[in-house]
Amino acid sequence: MGTTFFRTNLVLLCLIALLVSCGGAGETGSANSFAASAGNYWSTSVFPVDLRVASSFSSAEVTAVDDMAIEWSDAVENQMTFFQSVTSTSNKEYSNTNNYNDGEQGIYQLNTWPAEFPTTALAVTQLFAIPNSAGGYRITHADILINEEFYNFTTNPSDFGNYDFHTVVLHELGHFLGLGHESFSVDSVMQPSVSKLDANRVTTNADRGNIAELYGLSTSYVGFATLSAGGYSPVIAGSSTGSEGPVKMIMQLMEDGECQHVIEGEIVHKHHVEL
Repeated sequence: MGTTFFRTNLVLLCLIALLVSCGGAGETGSANSFAASAGNYWSTSVFPVDLRVASSFSSAEVTAVDDMAIEWSDAVENQMTFFQSVTSTSNKEYSNTNNYNDGEQGIYQLNTWPAEFPTTALAVTQLFAIPNSAGGYRITHADILINEEFYNFTTNPSDFGNYDFHTVVLHELGHFLGLGHESFSVDSVMQPSVSKLDANRVTTNADRGNIAELYGLSTSYVGFATLSAGGYSPVIAGSSTGSEGPVKMIMQLMEDGECQHVIEGEIVHKHHVEL
């Protein structure tokens, strides 16, 4: 991520946590003991995820999704394949975003942005996860929603008038896999902001170390991991005892620099990042 940010183009990636009454009991243990205290993670038995891409995306955008999905597997030296080759599915635009929890993991192009999300959100990664006794969250479902109603994206890295599609997707796939935001002091595609001038299409050593550590992989980059150094902070509202049911987590890519923390539909905290 570049170190120079432009106020008019800067986009804040804000983690919004919403508890939802999805029913069911929380876990008493972790499906992946190595990730139990690290934050959000998938059970490795689900990999490679069958990631579907809406047929409304252009062929160049579909290729971009496939390339960025492969990039995350490359980041762990292919010791784990996180995603299958992407396949097409019909585009879904639900007014009630809980309906996306339908068993199909997808990336969708929303021409009508849901009322529950601010219009200043460029993209949303929505996760459903079950808390465990160690304070982590096992992801059971995820989707990425792209705001095509209010924003334009490009696959051309020289087009600085629109947001780079690859950059947005690479970052959102990081959230999809369970990574949170990184500190500005760390070179990472998971930094909490991006501008129209950024074309970040390759993970950094920190990203590679973090994803390897999250899934207990011994790669050449584990030494670069920053998860234990405070750079990783995705754990959200919920019980660390495993007594709560599933939670719904939303990572929003914001335009205005304001981050709102929402629990059960109510804003419990807001803060503004000085750009």
